[in-house]
Amino acid sequence: MDLGNTIVYNMNFDFNKGLKRIYDLACHPQISIEEFLEFNNYLKTKSYDNRGNIEIKLIDYISFIKSYFDLYFNLSLTELEIEFVKAAEEIKLISEVKKVLEYAKGNNIKVVILSNSTFSKNAIVEQLKPLNILHLIDELLISSECLFRKPEKLFFDLGIKTINENIENILYIGNDYKFDIIGAKNAGLKIGWFNEHHLPNHLNIDCFEFDNYKKLLHYLEGVS
Repeated sequence: MDLGNTIVYNMNFDFNKGLKRIYDLACHPQISIEEFLEFNNYLKTKSYDNRGNIEIKLIDYISFIKSYFDLYFNLSLTELEIEFVKAAEEIKLISEVKKVLEYAKGNNIKVVILSNSTFSKNAIVEQLKPLNILHLIDELLISSECLFRKPEKLFFDLGIKTINENIENILYIGNDYKFDIIGAKNAGLKIGWFNEHHLPNHLNIDCFEFDNYKKLLHYLEGVS
């Protein structure tokens, strides 16, 4: 199952807000905020914006700018990453999705998350804690710690191996047509497409399409 815009909405993501938070936490930086942001526009284009199917770790990005500008902090890299994430992005639980997760837990259906993110698993866990859903998730596989990004088949293969069920019994749920739907199809998975904006299925991929989680819950109750 996907995470961003499938279980939670990723809202108002702003990379520069995260960078400004990092700059504010630096002890007496010898570079202006304007110079810092200008360089990071270049660095982001060279790295973050060109990830392809290989993921870049945000914590490595922070480590690079820390070394490049000889920045000193009273926080660890792990703590700096969490501060970046808190400043850069808000998340909100999607309506009714918790009922689906509770249904899965109550019926011994494993929930394994495959998420494309530069954030570490630790940072994402910190994001999710206030939503009170972590106990409903069996495993979080984050691209920053798994080398590959969706739609790379190897990332889906890792998810299949982690869930440890026959592939015929696995339903992959996601919202993004390229990363989730095409990726899951190429991995040989059954697919649930959370298509709340009623986008076209250009390749006519066989999937259960739904625009709200009440429909998915009804579907799961019918096939269990």
